[in-house]
Order: sequence, then structure tokens, then C-alpha cells
Amino acid sequence: MTGPLVPHEQITDASDPMDEYYIQFEISENSREKSGRTSELIKNTSFWIGRDNQNTVEIFEKLDEEYEKREIGYLKNITNLSSQLLVALARNYAGSEKASDYAKITPDDRRMIITDEMMVGHYASITLRELATRLSLSPRQTQRFLKKTYGKTFVEIRSDLRRSIADKLVAGGKTRSEAADMVGYKNARSLKHN
Repeated sequence: MTGPLVPHEQITDASDPMDEYYIQFEISENSREKSGRTSELIKNTSFWIGRDNQNTVEIFEKLDEEYEKREIGYLKNITNLSSQLLVALARNYAGSEKASDYAKITPDDRRMIITDEMMVGHYASITLRELATRLSLSPRQTQRFLKKTYGKTFVEIRSDLRRSIADKLVAGGKTRSEAADMVGYKNARSLKHN
């Protein structure tokens, strides 16, 4: 495994050919994830060579298959497989190191999970009041939570998500009007990017 800007080359054996997979991850400074050992290992290991004890090749192959076939639910599967891959890579990097502590889910962690599920699952119709009710917060507290956690307001998050999904629908062959209707907008003009 090599990280960015790491010069490398392989000398191949014709009787045992190699495959190379390329995946790009972006780690932002404003990441919602609490920094833990897994994150540290991924961020701080720019080069690793060793025995793959986590069967990452199978995960890479499944990712490739999902991307190529693009069947219903493939984006969700790619997200899940990417998470599995990151954990598997961190475990390979760590060797026999065991987890020193177990993550405790905080109320904000629960709220993030609920927010992600609600926004992704109901992006076309979700309202601030509905989200606030699910989070057991007032609409005002919900806005503060979203701004603190995601750096955006409810409307900004929902609009970004709707536009992103509409762009994918258009790329998949839908008209802008069809895509706008499917993501909860009244007309295609609403898809204009700010």
C-alpha cells in the first residue's frame, strides 16, 4: 500500500501477475469522525508492505464489481465496502496490536447517525421540524447541532444532497426536470448550483 506522493514500482513475476487498485480518500480537517487509532493508522501510514491478513483483495474486488455493475444500492455498498477496507487496512498496519479501548457512543454520535439516515433516506421531503423531532431537539437546537457538526445549516445540507443526487440521476439518463422532481424540487431551475 502506498500513500500519495510515494514513488514506487513493482518488479512483476510473469507466473504470478499483480493487480493494482487505486482508491482516493479525502480526509478533511473538519471531519466529523473522532480521531481514534484506526484513523491515526490510516492517516500516518504512507507506505506499507506485509502479509495481508485481512483479505483486502476480496474487498477491492467487491468494490470493483459494485462500481462496474452499478446495480440498485451500489452506492450504499461502495460506502460500506470502503469502511470495511479502511478497517482492514488499519488492522494490517497494526499487526497484532489490539484495540485499547472501546468507543463509547455519545449523544452527538447518535444524533449524527440519525441525521445521516434521515437526510439520505428522506432528502426529497424531510423538514427541519421532522429532523428535530427525531433528534429530540428543538428546531433551533437542531440548527446549532448541524452547524457545529456539519458546518452547514439544515437547508444547506438538504440542498447539497438534493443537488448531488440530481446530478447523479441526470448522469444516469434522467432529464433535469425528472431529476428535480425526484429529489423534491418543483422545477429544474432549483437545481442551479450556487
